[in-house]
Amino acid sequence: MSTNLRTSRRRGHLSHSLFVRLASVVATRPASNARRKSDGSIASPTGPVEILAVDFWSTVKGLKDHYGDATAMGGLDDALAGPLAVSVWEQVNGFSEW
Repeated sequence: MSTNLRTSRRRGHLSHSLFVRLASVVATRPASNARRKSDGSIASPTGPVEILAVDFWSTVKGLKDHYGDATAMGGLDDALAGPLAVSVWEQVNGFSEW
């Protein structure tokens, strides 16, 4: 994914945030995303992992062009154990935050 960062920026990619949560600690430690070993390093996950990626784009067209490009998205399916769930939220025309 990082090898195609310049291409995504040209298409309007503004930011990317990644949130990781180990499914095994959801019930026991809901606010925790990782367990630390005694030496302070983060232990490798032993169970399923939940991943949420939030990307902001300047245009929906750029988003569709990039995520529809097999070269740019190559390897993502190999990194996931389950199906990818995607949703696109677009600001309503005429809406102003200020």
